[in-house]
Parts: sequence; structure tokens; C-alpha cells
Amino acid sequence: LEFRRVLFRSGILMKPIQTVGIIGLGSLGVLYATLFTRALGKERVLVLADSSRIARYREEGIWCNGQLCDFQYVDAAARTEPVDLLLFAVKFGGLEGAIATCRHLV
Repeated sequence: LEFRRVLFRSGILMKPIQTVGIIGLGSLGVLYATLFTRALGKERVLVLADSSRIARYREEGIWCNGQLCDFQYVDAAARTEPVDLLLFAVKFGGLEGAIATCRHLV
């Protein structure tokens, strides 16, 4: 329901957000991944990265406010279906590479 209000633009109701992809797990990426996971559920929020980065996330863990995060990590190159919302939470220097990695998900 909250997302429907946000999606109402210029009298046109846009398609509801069913899947969210997030690339980048710095402070903003972790914040958005946490909030979207709470709102939509783990199965609908994808933290996108390459396989080596995913292995590091799983080994080291990702923490938010002292709590271990339980995200769904997905190899961006292996994902074939587009997502409804794609968030880039990377520094400017990594943006071009992140766009290239996830271009096929739009």
C-alpha cells in the first residue's frame, strides 16, 4: 500500500514494485537493502554483485546497527529477469562498472 502511493505520478498508477535490485553494500546500500527487505520480504530484494564479492559478503557478514543482515545475494551476471526497481549505491568511481554489470536487468 505504501508503495502504491509513491508510484502515483501525474494521475497514472505505475506498476507496483515487486522486485528490487541493489548494487553496492556501503552504508546507503545496506540501509536500503534492510528497509526494502523489511517491506517486501527477502525473496523480493536482490543484492547484486559478482561471485567473488558475494563470497566475501557471506564470509565476513554484513551488519546494520549491530545486527547481522540476512540478504538474498544474487550474481548479477547470472540473473536473467529484469527487476522493477534497480538502485545503485556505489561511489562515483564504481558507477560505470556497476551500470555495465546490471544493464541487462533494466
